[in-house]
Amino acid sequence: MATVTDVKTCTVTACAYNNQGCTAEAVTITDSGCATFIELDARGGLPSASAHVGACQRADCKFNQDLLCTASAITVGDSEACLSYQAR
Repeated sequence: MATVTDVKTCTVTACAYNNQGCTAEAVTITDSGCATFIELDARGGLPSASAHVGACQRADCKFNQDLLCTASAITVGDSEACLSYQAR
């Protein structure tokens, strides 16, 4: 059984899912950054910050195995980039 990767930190304050941390149930990471990012005036998601990486499309990342993230946790930075990314 695969384990899920936590979103440890997200500093994208303009994202509707960022409420003192990522409150999306799961995020998708792409070459362009966090594809779950959405800029709205409303806040959404779970009642607490406990997001996970649902999918990783960064095929060249050493933590990507079968489109799943194998890192223990990731950090998403202001540019919506996965700061935990490491090239193979």
